Amino acid sequence: MASPLSGVVNPYRQRRSFVGRRSELAALSSLLGGGQSALLVGGRRTGKTTLLERLPEPGRPIVRCDAAGWDLSSEAAVRDALATAVIQQRGAPAAQHAPSRADLEAVLAGAAPLILAIDEADRLLGEPWSGGFLSFLRYLDDSALRTSVGFLLAGGPMLAAYRSPDDLGSPPLNTAEPVFISPLARNEVAELAHLGQGPLDLTRLWADAAGHPHLLSGLLARIFDGLSYDDAVDGLLDVSLRDFSVWHRQLGATGRAFLERLPPQGVNRQELAGGSWMHLREGYVLARCTCLLRAEDGLVQPGPGLFSSWLASRDATARPPVDWDLAISYASEDERLAAAVHAGLKSRFRVFFAADQQAYLWGEQLGTALPKLYGERSRYVLVISSVAYVAKYWPQVEFDAAAHRAGGNLLVINAGQLPPGMQSDVVYRGSDPASMVTLISALSEKLARPSSPSDS
Repeated sequence: MASPLSGVVNPYRQRRSFVGRRSELAALSSLLGGGQSALLVGGRRTGKTTLLERLPEPGRPIVRCDAAGWDLSSEAAVRDALATAVIQQRGAPAAQHAPSRADLEAVLAGAAPLILAIDEADRLLGEPWSGGFLSFLRYLDDSALRTSVGFLLAGGPMLAAYRSPDDLGSPPLNTAEPVFISPLARNEVAELAHLGQGPLDLTRLWADAAGHPHLLSGLLARIFDGLSYDDAVDGLLDVSLRDFSVWHRQLGATGRAFLERLPPQGVNRQELAGGSWMHLREGYVLARCTCLLRAEDGLVQPGPGLFSSWLASRDATARPPVDWDLAISYASEDERLAAAVHAGLKSRFRVFFAADQQAYLWGEQLGTALPKLYGERSRYVLVISSVAYVAKYWPQVEFDAAAHRAGGNLLVINAGQLPPGMQSDVVYRGSDPASMVTLISALSEKLARPSSPSDS
């Protein structure tokens, strides 16, 4: 691609370089046009903001907000930001400064019908007041305003995974259907490349950046400015390492386990819909919405080579530290058995037993801390699975984190009922007296083995 003439605007540094996203736009328009709220979920720099800008009004005006610029110190400050945006964009009846919940409801009702779109909405999830505020949004969405005001929350993968610790695990919005960002297809990559109106090795571009919008635009912008392809790659890597770390975190243990197991030749998408890869479906969704894989001709394959090479180069010292040899996952009804295991092992091993480790979790957000603890920070996870265990929300969060990690580190005791979704080839122990007699010795033998790289 030749260097541009002086004064020519680089199309890849402008919003007009937007291509594709037809399926996401159609899905959002269908949901919002029918009065249903939606979540737009995608990793960092996957084009959510630009997509929101291109979203046509689905039969009613869209009030667009960006939580990145809000004062998040209190719910009152956020209510004020929302009311101000609606008043400025829709000319709704003015609200008093720092309006109450009733005042904000009145402002929204007075401006209805409308769509309230909040970009960077995942910034709201970790605040001390977020549980109560999101409960209020659910009330507006479910009852008070119903279809007269639709909500569109856009943010990272945590937006879809969030469950409120304040009210029995409710999601951000009860009625909102998530729409997941997908990587650009090969023909859309070609369309984006041709905006620069010059020759380019599309095969190499597809291999290095696949369908990731940020990597594609970054490479193409540098090439348009006159850099060679190799120099463009070097320049992009210099500024993208921080993004790589964010994507690594957004993938979580589940998404990383999926990418680590995904062979270079890929897997058939049908295997993810009911075949041998079905148990890794959640990891596939996370990798897809961060645009770190590619899908074509019915195959799901590893995504951008630039990120894949960075991920593969991370050695064991770059992995999160292992704090525990064993973490026990159990329901409160089974605490006696968990306590007995803890008592039998604690003199020799680092054993996480929640009833004895309140200080470890003090101040943590459970939606983040539990997946990290059971998915990354423990060599092994012992699951005491009972009827009470499978019926409760937080034990299932713990199990899902442990089940999707790479390596055979999941130890399950069937104490009445196995967890739903557990792989059929996972060997488990019963809870009969004979099994319980040898439990501590069997666990000791497991934990005494040297750590492997997959354990760290």
